[in-house]
Amino acid sequence: MLARVDVLVVDLQDVGSRPYTYASTMAMVMEAAREAGKPVVVLDRPNPLGGVIVDGPILEPQFRSFIGLYPIPMVHGMTIGELARLYNDAFGIGAKLTVIPMEGWTRTMTWADTRLGWVNPSPGITTEDAPFFYAATGPLDGANLWNGVGTASRFQVVLATWLDGARLTERLNQKNLPGVRFSPSAIPHPRTGRIFRGVRLHITDRLQFRPATTTVTILAEIRRMYPDKFTFHRARRGRYLFDIVWGTKEVRLALSRGDPAESIVARWQPALAKFQRRREAYLLYR
Repeated sequence: MLARVDVLVVDLQDVGSRPYTYASTMAMVMEAAREAGKPVVVLDRPNPLGGVIVDGPILEPQFRSFIGLYPIPMVHGMTIGELARLYNDAFGIGAKLTVIPMEGWTRTMTWADTRLGWVNPSPGITTEDAPFFYAATGPLDGANLWNGVGTASRFQVVLATWLDGARLTERLNQKNLPGVRFSPSAIPHPRTGRIFRGVRLHITDRLQFRPATTTVTILAEIRRMYPDKFTFHRARRGRYLFDIVWGTKEVRLALSRGDPAESIVARWQPALAKFQRRREAYLLYR
């Protein structure tokens, strides 16, 4: 397929979360280009989450998949061009890579700060704030909860038929999580019409918000309130989809034990700090 290709150009709008597959697509393009001896040019684009937020566990090799190819955290705080440099060098792709950097972007700029128009990178990411909600509730896949996909509230809610939204809201707001508040929510499921209840996320400070930490806190509180109802679904071949999404089984196991969110988040901090030191060499913006 690449025999008559002179150069492969990657121009994709990533959303800043590891499970979003555009960076994996780029990595596979780079691998194919290396094998064919073709150069790759990546046209860099802003990370809608900015370049400051780094949060969540580092992907472990045994959970490598298309929604997570390399050992980076759930929220990496890098542009797609910076990821290309990291993947190519630190993770050994070894393609003939050129990254064309942006002008005028800094790490503290979320999409709203760029004053650029928003073009949906995929059907479910429909506003400039959607990547923040997606980073938090997209990783609910594999748990018996619903994040509102299929409705106008997609990714903004955490719901189930058996949740008491008012109680959960009160308990979560007592946590004083950075950059987010909660309110009760109840919406009908678009297929069944059944009412699902729970909480709605309201992001109050984009750069203080920590999506993975927020998600684990929500799940730990639900597990504490409903130990007999909150469960994880097995995926094909006995694996847990939740583990594949999170890149580790440790989060699921800790939640299943009833560990507090603070201890789960604390466990991923050393690896996260190591990643932040590693990524420094590949950053293009300050």
